[in-house]
Amino acid sequence: MGSPSLPDRGPFRIRARVLTPLDDGGWLDSPDAVVDVDADGRIRAVREARGGAGVNAADADGADAPGRLFDVRPRALLPGLIDLHAHLPQLPNAGLGHGLDLLTWLERYIFPLEHDWADPAVAARLAPAAFGAFAAAGTTTVLAYGAVYEESMDAAFAAAEAHGIRAILGKVMMDRVTYDERRAPGADLLELSLRQSADLCARWHGRDGGRLRYAFTPRFAVSCSAELLRASAALAAETGAHWQ
Repeated sequence: MGSPSLPDRGPFRIRARVLTPLDDGGWLDSPDAVVDVDADGRIRAVREARGGAGVNAADADGADAPGRLFDVRPRALLPGLIDLHAHLPQLPNAGLGHGLDLLTWLERYIFPLEHDWADPAVAARLAPAAFGAFAAAGTTTVLAYGAVYEESMDAAFAAAEAHGIRAILGKVMMDRVTYDERRAPGADLLELSLRQSADLCARWHGRDGGRLRYAFTPRFAVSCSAELLRASAALAAETGAHWQ
């Protein structure tokens, strides 16, 4: 069976089996349901196709439903997956370096990739491919690390906005060590990282109706001072952003 061709924009309806968790901790398992998608791309309702028990029960051809109906049965519709930990610059080297200790793996395979994001054009090219790969695997929300460069995070956020994925992103924060040869570890790097992260948060947190959000992103204890950890957590609390 070939893949159905669905429109890029609503309104439309999809008829299929629907499996989804509910707020009360239970599950909806409807063998024949209709999902209404409005003009903004939001799910307006999930309804039994033949008027049975369910959420907003209605006939599949109800006059109040938006757009055209796409019948994709016997396929099942599931909620989009959520990836809670990803590194956008690292995806080209996914799977490489198995068996190496952490620091060797970082120095050999990971920091060179992140260093390339000093050029925002690299981020502008790779971030859309990363978001496309997430979507192809059914992931519609991603919480991801970027690189240490402010400009590259602007490019990554712009790519997420253009793609339509729900993204929580953050500039990597490091002040004890760094792969940015323009900077020296220490207090100046700490202050720069905090300032750039706060500026990115001000530009992107809550953008596009809340679909894009910012996460203050210290890398890990070896590369971050205790002061950076405390200060970044305080910024997250102050701004209402995330902290990863």
